[in-house]
Amino acid sequence: MDKIAITGIGVVTPSGIGKRQFWANLKSGRSFIKEITRFDASFYPSHIAGQIDDLDKYSHISERLLKKIDAFSHMALVASDLALQDAGIDIKNEDPGLVGIFLGNAIGGWLYAETELRDLYLEGREGVSPYMASAWFPAAPQGQVSIYYGIKGFSKTIVS
Repeated sequence: MDKIAITGIGVVTPSGIGKRQFWANLKSGRSFIKEITRFDASFYPSHIAGQIDDLDKYSHISERLLKKIDAFSHMALVASDLALQDAGIDIKNEDPGLVGIFLGNAIGGWLYAETELRDLYLEGREGVSPYMASAWFPAAPQGQVSIYYGIKGFSKTIVS
């Protein structure tokens, strides 16, 4: 069995971005569930959810890349950046073949997929982004993080 090291933690949740903010908010006992503002939820039985509203202030991702990926890949890129900062690692100084990624998520990029499927229905195939195929599936953020940082070691997505 190979030895591995978890060297840093990056947290992106409705109750905080970054491990310190997350932990402080968790200890406060406050709820971060609120009215959905990201889309029209009037057609759904529930109108509340945990949303991540301030992701952009932590992000240095280009607008060009953001158009190609789902929000959950954006969250993974921010979490990865926070984990590298937490570890004090400059990825450029590491052997890319010896760096790996273990990333977990629940359902993939369905916000992106739902939008594109709606466009397919309304506009036909011309309305669908060519990035749809690579933006929605559960391993998409792992791939985006690997590409973004040039990581070539073993990578795994755990779907819960």
